[in-house]
Amino acid sequence: TGHGDLEVCSKPEVIETIKDVPCTAVAAGWAHSAALAQDGRLLLWGQPFELRNVLRLRRTAQTSGRALASFISGMNWLLSPNGAPGLRSVPAEFPLPSSSAPVKVSCGAGFTAVLMEDGSLLLFGLNTFGQCGNGEESPTEFQPVQALGALQDQGAMDVSLGFQHAAAITRSGDIVTWGKGERGQLGTGQTVNSSLPLRITLPTDGKRFATVSCGFNHTAALREDGQVFVWGKMLSTVEDQINMRPVVTHEDQLVPRHVSLPSAVKAVASSAYHTAILTEDHQLWCVSS
Repeated sequence: TGHGDLEVCSKPEVIETIKDVPCTAVAAGWAHSAALAQDGRLLLWGQPFELRNVLRLRRTAQTSGRALASFISGMNWLLSPNGAPGLRSVPAEFPLPSSSAPVKVSCGAGFTAVLMEDGSLLLFGLNTFGQCGNGEESPTEFQPVQALGALQDQGAMDVSLGFQHAAAITRSGDIVTWGKGERGQLGTGQTVNSSLPLRITLPTDGKRFATVSCGFNHTAALREDGQVFVWGKMLSTVEDQINMRPVVTHEDQLVPRHVSLPSAVKAVASSAYHTAILTEDHQLWCVSS
């Protein structure tokens, strides 16, 4: 929570160490958070470089108490490899290249993406499935690396991180995805990982995509004309007959599927296992995986 401890924070509280720091953007991942300060600094807290110890600490806190969990987190900090930060209990600056200013940040499970003003996309953290997008599969990228592939020439205008995959919108309005792909969350029609951003095929009807949002193992994208598409874990609907009765079953959706709604969509947001969709007529819809 950034308050300097491991206690549960049941109501909103100001983070004292940065209460006088104007911030322009914020993001929350599975075990860490990030904010962009108005002066261009990136602030991180939580566990920005790993996930296993976070899950272990959570179980320890539940079964053996928070004092023991706090001790273990301190040891993790001291024993972090290559001088990488362990648990950051309060926001701390993470250095970025000074060639361009950061405009957006997104957090996944142990990895972070920072969209720069010049369209470049910097990522760091866990990279086992190529989720940092630099063409490599490595345990961890402790310093920011630039996403290459389909983003190398065009640059990005939006980014979203899932659990172990990522998606971005290029400046030309296309969707690119990379990272873990075993449940179809990359939308490529396959279930393989990609360490480079790949442009995926979606119906455009001459329109650009405006927003992309990643969940645990699924992705949703909003086109500028208010049409929304989803793909990934359990997002395919298959009609079948069982005992002479029509039954709809759900399978992994390997390519983007259009979601038909009675009104144009104005906003879309994905969480771990579902996607919320807000239409122009102020109705809220949900798609569950």
